[in-house]
Parts: sequence; C-alpha cells; structure tokens
Amino acid sequence: MRDDEIPNTDHVARLCRYTTLNEEGCPGPAAFTLRESELYLSINWLEYFRYDTSEKAVEKISSVLRKKRTVKSSARIAVINIGEMKQKVYDETSDKRNLSVKHKPTKKDRSYGGVYNFRFDEELIPVLICQTTKEIHPACIPQEKAKKV
Repeated sequence: MRDDEIPNTDHVARLCRYTTLNEEGCPGPAAFTLRESELYLSINWLEYFRYDTSEKAVEKISSVLRKKRTVKSSARIAVINIGEMKQKVYDETSDKRNLSVKHKPTKKDRSYGGVYNFRFDEELIPVLICQTTKEIHPACIPQEKAKKV
C-alpha cells in the first residue's frame, strides 16, 4: 500500500545519470544526493515485481523508467539492500540517523518509492548509501550484463 515501509530484507534500485558515475562507471555519492526541492530520494522496489532474479526485476524497472522519462544508454541502475543501507547510515552518523524507505506507487510506476529522513545539504548520507551499492546494471537493458560491486 502507499507509504508502507518496504521490508529491510528487500532491495531498491536507483537510476544514476552518467554525470554521477566515476571513471569505472560506478555511481558516486552524487547519485544519491537530493536536490534542494526534493523531500526524498526516488527509488524503485525490486521485489515488488516478484521475479526470481535481480536482473529480471531491474530489466522491468528499466522498462518502466524509460516509459516515464528519457533514460540515456550511459546511465546505470544501482541496486542496494535496504537493511544494509539503513544499518550503515545508523551506525556511521553521529545522530544515529534512521532512514525510512517507503513504497509510493503511481499509476505509471507501481514499484516507485522513496528514501526519507535526510536533507539535500547533507554530505555523509549519500556517501554511506553509495557504499552499500551491491550491483550496477545498465539502465537500458538488455545491452550488457550487470557488474557486481
């Protein structure tokens, strides 16, 4: 349901523009930084689709994203385990920050959600989220295989 917390055992995908990738093509902290006008970090819930592999779920998410917006072939999709992300942020922030990951489905994107409880001007949290990236996939699948991090 809308605004339900997504389970810590599940994974989220984040579309990362080319300008937020490092020289190796991996997302940097900029890929997880909020814009000043944003209240949450936009993500997609992988397990929403109930596929048996993350590759199939990411392929579906890629398709959904391309129907909503222009997705360049240079973009990547980062996959993150929710529980690991939340634990790392809690453990490594001075205020023991508790992130919240909520499902916010729309008519065009049933897997859509958001990561809450940080601001656009915080530098450490995007770094910590970046460090929990598990997989990186091309945003325009199926062009190439995913890369394990």
